[in-house]
Amino acid sequence: MNNLGFPHKLKIIIKLNKKEEECEYILKNKSNKTTLIEIIKNLKEKIKIFKEKLIDYYEKNELLRFIYGNQFSLIYNFYYSKNKSNPEIVNLNKYFVINDDQKNKDLSLYKSFKYNKCEIDDIFKTENSEIDDIFNIADLYLKNLLEIENKSIKDIIKNSKIKYKEYNGIYSYKSTKEELEKNIIFIHKYLTDNLNIPQTILICDDDLNKEKVISFFYKALKCEEKILFMIFNIEKLSAELELLIMNLIKKNKNEIISMILFVYYEDNTNLIYQIKNYKHHKYFNMKEEDKKKFIIDDITIYSSELTGQGKSMIIKKDFEKMEEIENEIIKNKNIEKNEEKKK
Repeated sequence: MNNLGFPHKLKIIIKLNKKEEECEYILKNKSNKTTLIEIIKNLKEKIKIFKEKLIDYYEKNELLRFIYGNQFSLIYNFYYSKNKSNPEIVNLNKYFVINDDQKNKDLSLYKSFKYNKCEIDDIFKTENSEIDDIFNIADLYLKNLLEIENKSIKDIIKNSKIKYKEYNGIYSYKSTKEELEKNIIFIHKYLTDNLNIPQTILICDDDLNKEKVISFFYKALKCEEKILFMIFNIEKLSAELELLIMNLIKKNKNEIISMILFVYYEDNTNLIYQIKNYKHHKYFNMKEEDKKKFIIDDITIYSSELTGQGKSMIIKKDFEKMEEIENEIIKNKNIEKNEEKKK
C-alpha cells in the first residue's frame, strides 16, 4: 500500500489459539481487534478506494499528475513528521524547481518547509475522507513549493515545448538499438532546441510500475501545451504495462494537444503493433538535412544490462580526467596571458 501512495504502515499482531485466529492491527493509533480475513478485506477496500480517487484527482488536478506512488506518502508523512530534515523530500523538490540556471542551488531550506496553518486546518474541516486528505496535502505542498520559487507548471516543462505547430497526437519512430539513446537526445533537440528533461520522458525498465505509467500518461494526454513526451525501451515492457498504456490512450476522448512519441527498435512488440493501428497514429520522420543541423557525436552513452557493473565509477573517473584537462587548459591560458603582459 505504501508503494501506491497510501501513507500508513500497518502493525499487525497475530494471536493464535485452539478455537480461532485472532488478530489486532493498529492504523493511525487506533487499535482494532478482528480476524485476519477481515483485515485483508479492509485493506483491499482501502486500496480500491485509493486507486479510484487517484484517477479522479489526476483527471482534475494538473499539478498532482507530476507525482505518483509513494511520493504521495512522502509528502503526507513529511507534513506529520516532527523531523523535517528528510533528504528524500529535498530530492522531490528538485524535480519541480531545478532548471539549467539552478543546478548548484541549495535546496536545504525545504527541509524545514512549513505549511500555512490556516490552509491545512481548512482541509481537515471539510468532510473529505482520510484518503482525500492525502491528495489535498500533496496539492497544497506542491502549490506552496512553486509559489516560493515563483514558478508554474509551464516553467517545469518549458524545455520540452515543441517549436513546430504541426506536431500533436500519437507518433512512433523506429531507431536502431545501437543509436537509440542518441536518437532520443537528437529528436528532442530537433523539436524543442533543448536537451531532454526527466518530467517528459518515460524510460521502460525493470523499475517501471503501474503508478508511474498512469501518472506519465495522464500528464501527457491531458497536457494543454504543445509539449514533447517521449517513451522508449518499449521492448522491455511487460504485457500488463503494454495493456495499461493502450487502455489509457483509448480511454482519452479529448484531442491530444501534446506530442506523445514512442521510440522503438523492434517491430514485433504488441504495443507497437497496437500503436501503429491506433486510428490517430502518425509516423515521425526526420529529413537527412535536418539531421546534419545537429552534432551529437561528442555524447558518450554509459549503459549495461545489469546494475552494479561499475558505470558510476567509470563516469566519475572520466569526469576527473576531463577536469584535469580543463584545469591544464586554464593553467596554460593564464601562463600565456602572463607572458603577454611581460612583453
